[in-house]
Amino acid sequence: MSQITSAARYVKELDVNDFKILKVCISSLKHHEVLTRNEIVDYSKLHGNIADYAISNLLERKILAKTSNFKGYKMLSLGLDVYALKILVEKNIINAVGRPIGIGKESDVYEAFTQNENESTVALKFYRIGRTSFTDTKRKRSLENKNPHSWLLLNVEAAKKEYDILSSLENSGVSIAKPIYRSLHCLILDKIDGMRLSDIPVLYDPEKIYRKIIEQIKACYKHGLINCDTSEYNIMINSKGDIVLIDWVQAVRTDHPNASYYLERDVKNVTRFFNRKFKLDHDHLLEIKKTLA
Repeated sequence: MSQITSAARYVKELDVNDFKILKVCISSLKHHEVLTRNEIVDYSKLHGNIADYAISNLLERKILAKTSNFKGYKMLSLGLDVYALKILVEKNIINAVGRPIGIGKESDVYEAFTQNENESTVALKFYRIGRTSFTDTKRKRSLENKNPHSWLLLNVEAAKKEYDILSSLENSGVSIAKPIYRSLHCLILDKIDGMRLSDIPVLYDPEKIYRKIIEQIKACYKHGLINCDTSEYNIMINSKGDIVLIDWVQAVRTDHPNASYYLERDVKNVTRFFNRKFKLDHDHLLEIKKTLA
């Protein structure tokens, strides 16, 4: 059973006291990753015996964990998943979680079903920064978390940053997955029906697709942003040949000190891929000049 499947089940199983303690843990992340039993009792305003029972319940489900010195408790990523899903259900945004769409190094993406009359399908993107190297993540991502001890908080911050970037790109001419809502470290996005460019064995008109991607990079630049990680792995293509650029958390403004380097890298990644796989013959430096023109 996946962690998200467990989280969805616990949204139904946990009671109001369990959620009070989870809320305390989340509210305390900025200042305290670890809370003592007495702090949990004080902040949750629960009677000691009731709090103890709830803590035991959360420990059993691996939502909380005891610290190595047994002086306190910290919330695990499952706890953040549970509370994020609880918010989405309470706000009538989703009513069920479906199959996984993609599992990556820094995020897990699942389909979910909305609670509107037509019950459409959306995508849930749960950030998992810290699953690989926390230090390397901080180096690569332009995130400003002042609490480096808390990778849970870093995931919340990353989701907020990507949501804000995607919101700013709406109506910009850049093809993105439309942002619908954010709940802690989880983004709710329009579901993209397509495949990653890296997984497509044959393109009937690779030149046309290449030009579309370069035009998207150009539109993004004109809007004042550079993705900083554009490659065959974060470009989606549907059966009609429409493209969507995904994964925006690392994006920077065009006035960033390293903007020219990031722009060149994005264009070079795409150009090199098409030249290698589809035998095109493009000069990435020439494409950059056109983008800046």
